[in-house]
Amino acid sequence: MLIKNTLCSSFVICIILLFLFSSTFYGAVYSQSTLLDITSKNSNDNMLLVSIFPQKNPVARGDSQNIIITVTDSNSKIVPDAHINGKLIYPGGNYEKDFNGNTDADGKFEYSLTIGKNGDVGELSIEVDASSPAYESGSVTDSFLLVDSSGLSVINNISSTSEIKKGISFAAAGDFYCDGRTKKTTKAMQEKNPDLVLALGDLSEVKNPDCFFNLFSRADKTDKLKVVLGSDDTDNVNDHSSRFNQYMRHFDLVTPFYSFDYKNIHFLAMATGTDTIIPYAYGSPQYNFVNDDLAQASNNENIDWIIVLAYRPFYSSPTAHPGPQNLRNTYPPLFEKYGVDLILTAHNHNYQRTYPILSNSERPGNPIIKDGNNSSYYENPGAPIYVTAGTGGANLQELDGQSQFVANQFSEIGSLNVNITSEDTGKQLQATFDNSDNGTIMDRFSISKY
Repeated sequence: MLIKNTLCSSFVICIILLFLFSSTFYGAVYSQSTLLDITSKNSNDNMLLVSIFPQKNPVARGDSQNIIITVTDSNSKIVPDAHINGKLIYPGGNYEKDFNGNTDADGKFEYSLTIGKNGDVGELSIEVDASSPAYESGSVTDSFLLVDSSGLSVINNISSTSEIKKGISFAAAGDFYCDGRTKKTTKAMQEKNPDLVLALGDLSEVKNPDCFFNLFSRADKTDKLKVVLGSDDTDNVNDHSSRFNQYMRHFDLVTPFYSFDYKNIHFLAMATGTDTIIPYAYGSPQYNFVNDDLAQASNNENIDWIIVLAYRPFYSSPTAHPGPQNLRNTYPPLFEKYGVDLILTAHNHNYQRTYPILSNSERPGNPIIKDGNNSSYYENPGAPIYVTAGTGGANLQELDGQSQFVANQFSEIGSLNVNITSEDTGKQLQATFDNSDNGTIMDRFSISKY
């Protein structure tokens, strides 16, 4: 009996020890596995995002410039003590200068420089790499414009607050979805509190338009939101409950093509989603409306700028959707005849900006570049600039090449942000494309008219 009890006790003890050993062993394996998962997740989530903010743009040769570099993580939290490696590449690529340092407690690094009085004018590029032990490295490229002092004085005169009569801002993008990327873009467009928010078609590439209304509720409630209807927005014009009719009722539109004036700017909104549903060919009701509307605007002495909003691009680099031939052959001659300054479109889920271009009757797909100025500062260009900004958050589409008439292009989400000032000495339009993923300015251009 004693032996039996002893064996039983030993057996129980062995079982307990085995259980404890197993728990410890498998617990250690599970903990290690979890640690690997967390480490992997943190590695993917914690990428450094870098933003560059030139204090002044443009800058005259011989002047000073402060460049502020901000580093955050992928959750928009500041990253102090991140190491910065930067490079300045001067116009023409004839001179480069390196700089480095660490971000401060606010995640910022400021670099000051004085521009030489000699050298080429044009774009000065800034390349920045940021690194920190706990994060995946990040990088960004930006630029600002170097001009002669005479060129800067002209720009400063245009910006003189003592003579400004009107200052107007608006944000524009198209091709919205209903996810986190779209929320970033729509939030960024409205946070700047522009006078107008322009949605360039395919307002919500989901069946229910309530997502679009919710995302733009801030601008919509203050009557700042103006829309263009795209292909997905005109799915069925005969169905009372269709997206088309919901948008028409919500924005109190009589026709899907319309125009309006905001101070000294005339906006024309075209409906170029599907020609068979809402015709836009030569001789259609829409064509006649566009022709008459632009004729009146061009003769209105109170209008300084004419901007066209549409969905399909008139010109494009090789990508998902080429510029439709019937649009390209029909409307650019009207835009030139009536002095249109800027045409904003979407449909391609990327960003493209042309030089100031004129239609080419002999080769319609190859417009004539009126001003190929690489500085992107255009004085009295005498031809419109076409911008495609289908960058509202829908899945991006790659570019398969760059047409010679396109000055800048890329596939990123974000919005075009425009500011217009008008004075006795001249009128100026300044535009930037702001990346809504990281806040960086990826393109900028300006138009001055005297």
